[in-house]
Amino acid sequence: MGMAKGAKTLPFLLPFIFFFFSLVFVDLCGCWVLNLYPRDRMYKMIIEKEFWYTRIQNAIKPNKLAVHSNKPDLAWNEIQYPAIVLASHRKMREFFSQEIQSLPVYHNNSLHRTERPLGIFLFGDEQERGEKVSNLSSNVYPYAMFIIRNYYYDSLFNNQDFEPRMVYMPNGFRTELGKACNHPENKIESKKLFMSFRGGKRGPRVPLVEKAAAIAQRLHLSISLQWTNGFAAGLPPKQFGLELEDSKFSLCPQGNSNETIRFYDAIQCHSIPVVREGAQFLNYFRKVENPLPFPVLNNWDEIETLAMLSDNEVAIMRDKTRLFFHHLQIHIEEEIKKKVTDRINEFYLEVE
Repeated sequence: MGMAKGAKTLPFLLPFIFFFFSLVFVDLCGCWVLNLYPRDRMYKMIIEKEFWYTRIQNAIKPNKLAVHSNKPDLAWNEIQYPAIVLASHRKMREFFSQEIQSLPVYHNNSLHRTERPLGIFLFGDEQERGEKVSNLSSNVYPYAMFIIRNYYYDSLFNNQDFEPRMVYMPNGFRTELGKACNHPENKIESKKLFMSFRGGKRGPRVPLVEKAAAIAQRLHLSISLQWTNGFAAGLPPKQFGLELEDSKFSLCPQGNSNETIRFYDAIQCHSIPVVREGAQFLNYFRKVENPLPFPVLNNWDEIETLAMLSDNEVAIMRDKTRLFFHHLQIHIEEEIKKKVTDRINEFYLEVE
């Protein structure tokens, strides 16, 4: 299995041992070799998104899985093909952008192109422009059999070369939060808060919170608006989840990128996310359902219109939003079947 030797390495490998046994899809994975590269501070974030791994499990036929947890340069020589590599944009830049070009190639008849038998599951890469994205677009993406990535940008997903091989995998909600909210939802009329928000004080968020506070004061609405220095002001996931569950609406302005994990947190905790028009990931969502069932505001002044809704209207909106999220999961499963499984099957036909 390519594990490092020696008792001293056991603590280092514990996160990967936990990962191996905690995710259902590990036992029923497709024709992949999953290569985990440690010492990357972001790996824990993506591992916690086990919700989305079940989408992969549902989309790919069972076969076998091998796990490599060595250093990249050691594991590289042991990779079986076709393979999928889990990595952040930093690992791509430092290592794979050079090594991927040295892999053996095969001809993809359906796409009329030459590919390397390697898929990329990329997390991070939050910005649309700059050295990070341009490096990947020129040195990694053109050679990959398929790409699964967080963060949706039209410039990437509408690219004629990348689109047939690229799958959007939204961040999803935090695993701990999902468990905290995994119980019957409050009825709309029993929710104590009209709206809530906890997040870092930056950029356009400042006027948003100021407007929300002014509207709430004028209309005598109960809200919770808190600036934080980290996730949910350091609240334990259960406490943060309870606050979301007790809120009819959750403000979801953009974070470091044009989307935010808070959007998925809100849906999981039975609160309705409120976003602003212009975020590019909404373009992808509208491929699943249009118009979207949750509030998409042209400006934050429109928050006031939400206060005019009856409890019954809010309940219908919440239920439609949760149904949309279910449809989104199915859509992504179909994308994986089409863009990932087909690539793998074509590879086997080519090499047989």
